[in-house]
Amino acid sequence: MIPIEKDQTMNSDSYSAQKRNIFQGNDSLRALLELAGVKAGSEHSEGSRNLDEVRRLNVTESDSVNLATKSNQTSLLEDFLLYVLDQRRAKYAATRLLDRFGSIAGVMTAASGRLAEAMPELECCEQFLKAAHRVHMATLVSPLNSGPAIKTWSALEKYLRLTLSHEQAEVCKILFLNSKNSLIKDEEHARGSIKGVQIYPREIVRRIIETNASAIIIVHNHPSGDPTPSDEDIELTKHLFRILKDMDVALHDHVIVGHDRCVSMRKLRLF
Repeated sequence: MIPIEKDQTMNSDSYSAQKRNIFQGNDSLRALLELAGVKAGSEHSEGSRNLDEVRRLNVTESDSVNLATKSNQTSLLEDFLLYVLDQRRAKYAATRLLDRFGSIAGVMTAASGRLAEAMPELECCEQFLKAAHRVHMATLVSPLNSGPAIKTWSALEKYLRLTLSHEQAEVCKILFLNSKNSLIKDEEHARGSIKGVQIYPREIVRRIIETNASAIIIVHNHPSGDPTPSDEDIELTKHLFRILKDMDVALHDHVIVGHDRCVSMRKLRLF
C-alpha cells in the first residue's frame, strides 16, 4: 500500500521524451533464475483481468509449489554449498536455511546478517551466497544496460521478483530509462514498513531531471505476497501519470511484486 506524499502540487518544464512499447523481444536466463528458486513464469494477460480475477489467482498460483519442488531446492542448495562445505554440513545447512527462509530465492536475497544469525556456526556460507547473488544480479541487469531495458513482460517480472519478492518491508524502486528504453539507473526510492511505504513525487521528478530520463517504471512489493493493487496504489499511479505526462515523460508501468508473481497496473488498465 502506497500513501501519497502531501503537498504534491508541482510544475516542471517539459523536455523531450520518446515513448514506445518496451515489452518486446525474447526471453533469457531461465536456468540461472531457476537456480535462484524463481519460477520461470509465462506472460500474464492482466489487461483482460479485473481485480477480482487477480485476487483469485493469489490462491491458485501460491498452491502450485509442491513437495517435489521443495525437495529439488534442498538438493540444489546442498550441491551449491558443497563448494565451501563438506557434504554433511552442506546438507544440514541447506535444510536449515530453507526451513528458515522458505526458498533458494529467500536465502539468496535475505538481508545482510540474517543468514549468519540463522546459522552463526556457518558464517562463511553468507559471504559465499551473497557473492553468488551479486554475480547473478549483475548477469540479469547486464542486458538491461545494452538494449531495450525490458524486452518481454516475463523478463521484467523475473528481474523484479528476484530483487523484491522476499523483502520483509515495502520497498519502492524506480527504473529510469533513456529515449531508447535502455536502463539508466535502478534506484531504491523509499523503504517503509510491512504496512506501507511513503512515495515522494517531488523526489521522483527531481531524479528524472538529474538522470535525464525519458521514461520510468515504478515498482514496489507487497510483503503479504498478494500483488493486488490497493486503492492507494491506483490513486498514486494516476497522480504520477498526470505529472509525468505534463513533463513529456512516459510512465511505462507500475509493477507490484508479490511472492509468486507480479501484477502490471498498465496491463490492468488502471491508469
